[in-house]
Amino acid sequence: MGNYISKQKNSLIPYTPMETSSLILKERKIIWDREKTIFKDALEQYDDFISKIAVLIHELGYSSVLECSLMVGYLIDNGYLSYDFDFIDGNPKKEIIHRLGTSILTGTGCCRNYSNMLKDVLSCMNEYVDTMFCYQGKIKFTNNKANHMINLVKHEDYIYGLDLYNNKKLFRFENPIELKEITYARHSSLLYKPDYEVLVGETDWDTVKEKLKLFQDMSEKKTIGHFEYEKYYKRAVRNKMDNEHDRLFDFHEKTKLLKKEIADSIIKK
Repeated sequence: MGNYISKQKNSLIPYTPMETSSLILKERKIIWDREKTIFKDALEQYDDFISKIAVLIHELGYSSVLECSLMVGYLIDNGYLSYDFDFIDGNPKKEIIHRLGTSILTGTGCCRNYSNMLKDVLSCMNEYVDTMFCYQGKIKFTNNKANHMINLVKHEDYIYGLDLYNNKKLFRFENPIELKEITYARHSSLLYKPDYEVLVGETDWDTVKEKLKLFQDMSEKKTIGHFEYEKYYKRAVRNKMDNEHDRLFDFHEKTKLLKKEIADSIIKK
């Protein structure tokens, strides 16, 4: 990875990758601790809101974690989890770094906000879920930087990559670090980038080794097909949620004040 250069009092100080990683973690720890103090009330309210989403999904009923995940994606896309019933697909201007799902309530978000919101909901429901830093684009070199985030969800003993942000694409493991979209059309690929995951303190290299072994196991298993996913999951969930419009709008109205208080706290501070 080479050496990193930091400017300090007009002098250049070289840092090794390990030293740089340690510095970044220390800086993020300071930010996280500050956020926990500044946004204490908002974070407690957010946890309450997440539990309400979990209750709603239980009441609506779901047969699998995959179906549940798509239901959360539908709620985000259609504004039910935003305070003003409007959602802009974009890069949020203000975020709580260690609770990125909170940005959804402000009415804006991108891949990291989608994936962290889903992680918070499924964790609340005691379901397997994880986030994955990856590279999205033409995979030519292994040194491509992470530019995307998706979720890992379990369905019928297989761990899929789910991209709620990009039209709910579903991915399978081609090998321990490359994922291929499950589709009849031209396959898009993602490259797992654990270095960033370690760099920001999400995990450590021992855990990464365990994940790589797990992903290798997944690459040797069969998955559901494109037609099955599109018809019996994506389309079925969309129809189901469309038919629950009145109930979902009622949920939005009942949680509107709570969402607005959380959103206002994030935007103002």
